[in-house]
Amino acid sequence: MTVQVMFTELPTKELDPHIDLVLSALIKKATDTNHFVSEQAEKALAMVCNACTDTKVLNSLQQINGRGNNIKQKVCACYCNLIAKIGTKLKTFKECERLVKSVVQMLSEGAIEVRNQAKLAILTIKNNFPNGREFDGLMLRCNLTDRQLE
Repeated sequence: MTVQVMFTELPTKELDPHIDLVLSALIKKATDTNHFVSEQAEKALAMVCNACTDTKVLNSLQQINGRGNNIKQKVCACYCNLIAKIGTKLKTFKECERLVKSVVQMLSEGAIEVRNQAKLAILTIKNNFPNGREFDGLMLRCNLTDRQLE
């Protein structure tokens, strides 16, 4: 809860240097078996994704290397939060292709939870592109196939 308050009240420039440490700790707590702890960590993850610089959040998420399916699912949920935050500005986001490639890569994971979270992120991306052709072009550049979306 304290992390939520910090990331809603403090300015972004004071939070960005600490995002690597905070994100990795919160993702581990979000996979905790205690529902209260995991629920609060998930809320804090959403706050961190919304409060910090988009590029900094993306870089931090890419550095997290968890082998567990729960960790991958939480990372993918953070990608989804980041995509929702960027919104319609996604096509002008300078790291757009790297973000989409990371989500597309999650579609080939073995765990159904991770794949479903990645499909939700792809749907969020699609909803932020008013033109279907632009979305299709982006998906082709990021090596997404129709089979992966099934």
